[in-house]
Amino acid sequence: MHDLLREMALEISPQFLVKASIALEKLPEEHEWRENLLKVSLMRNHITEIPSSMPSPKCPVLTTLLLSNNKISTIPEAFFKHMLGLKILDLSCNHQLCRLPSSISKLEKLTTLLLCECQSLREVPALSNLVGLKKLDLSYTSIEELPQGLNMLTNLKYLGLGGRLFETLDEPLQNLSKLQHLLLVANYYAETEVKWEMIGIWGKLQNLEKLKFGFLYNLNMVFGEVGAIAESASLPAGTFSSLQDIRVWGCHKIKKLFSVRWLGYLQKLQTVEVDYCGQLEEIIGSESKEGEKVTLPNLERLKLKALPQLKTIYSGSLICDSIKKIAIFYCKNIESVFWSGFNPLPNLEYLVLSNLKNLKSVFDEEGFGLSPRVPPTSFFSLKEIRVAYCDQLKKVFSSGWLLCFFQSLEIIKVSRCSQMEELISSSAHEEEKVTLPKLERLELTSLPLLKSICSSSSVLICDSIQSLMIFNCKNLKRMPLNFPLLDNAQSSHPPSLKEIVVFPEESWESLEWDHPNAKDILFPLL
Repeated sequence: MHDLLREMALEISPQFLVKASIALEKLPEEHEWRENLLKVSLMRNHITEIPSSMPSPKCPVLTTLLLSNNKISTIPEAFFKHMLGLKILDLSCNHQLCRLPSSISKLEKLTTLLLCECQSLREVPALSNLVGLKKLDLSYTSIEELPQGLNMLTNLKYLGLGGRLFETLDEPLQNLSKLQHLLLVANYYAETEVKWEMIGIWGKLQNLEKLKFGFLYNLNMVFGEVGAIAESASLPAGTFSSLQDIRVWGCHKIKKLFSVRWLGYLQKLQTVEVDYCGQLEEIIGSESKEGEKVTLPNLERLKLKALPQLKTIYSGSLICDSIKKIAIFYCKNIESVFWSGFNPLPNLEYLVLSNLKNLKSVFDEEGFGLSPRVPPTSFFSLKEIRVAYCDQLKKVFSSGWLLCFFQSLEIIKVSRCSQMEELISSSAHEEEKVTLPKLERLELTSLPLLKSICSSSSVLICDSIQSLMIFNCKNLKRMPLNFPLLDNAQSSHPPSLKEIVVFPEESWESLEWDHPNAKDILFPLL
């Protein structure tokens, strides 16, 4: 919303009191807390205290109070006395807040209580009266005991827990059958021990859609045999039948995320994100029998970041042909993304690879286990590929013939790969012309050894190209891009092309185009 529109809307609405992000140091004066207020937002200010001498604001119909991102350390016991209609209370990101008034227990109409990132908070009043709560977030706090009455919050759909100890988690969670989002995150500076057995709980949480673990240092495996499930254990029908998203970060002792035998319970899984797990070696365990295929039929997004021991994305036995996006960052041991025996990814649309210091191949002809005459079906849907900071990578496409199977490509961005010599390598049996009919944007940045986009015998036809950008590629000479209008000796530039950006300026003069008049025709777009 435009600032002026927003300001006008707030001025003409007597039921809103909004003073957010204006460096406010004190609460509004008593007369500003009108009896008819419905919503109050004082977030992102510098409020340090709520004076004990301040009378409780008489706001009996107030439903929303947002005090997040301030510097509040204490809240007077009587502050909420006349706010019994509150449904949403957000006190998150008050890092100095160390205790809460017990009067919060009387806010029986609360549906949302947010205390995340109140790092000094060590205890929470009894919650047994707040049976209407649907969202409770205590993550990134210093609580040492679970709140009293947590097991009575049977309407909870979102639960975030932080602190140091989780050993009493089993019993209260068993009653939270409506839970959809579970976040368990310890303080990042404390080596929290996981002492609970989750097996008894998972079968109860059949509505669970999102599961997140953070900084649980001694967690060996999220779904697996080690410390969590015995070989003979079986789970109730419907376990994880709704689970869609899994995120794990800062669990430094975990070595693999899934045991293969768990995949049958994860058939609705759509997103997997794993960050900063220093000992993780496998996403999917490779203990399946030879020839046995396992599947994640709905997996769409896979994001991996800062996993220094990870060597492969998944084993050759895994089928996840619904995957649309793969993003991999800071995984220094990965040498090849797609290798011999991998299963097709016909719906993959986005591939992002960054800071893979030992990556030597992305699309390797040998990786497909196919000859050029037997086309793979793996990448027909790929629209965008981004590669950055992969210092050992000398080429993106190992063979020009592979581009025949990337006909949906719209964007190629390659940057800061110090050893990159060629975007597309070639072999003797290849045809001279390679077509990327949907390519709209080609961007090459800081590739000091790049000499050509493809070999001297090849031409890249891209009739839909709109943007061509070349930054700091000092050795790039030949531009083997073929435009139909240039071939027909027309005097105008290709109709799709909108811009050409070259830096530094003198690089333009050193570029060699196959068509003799290309520079003159394209110069107006430079």
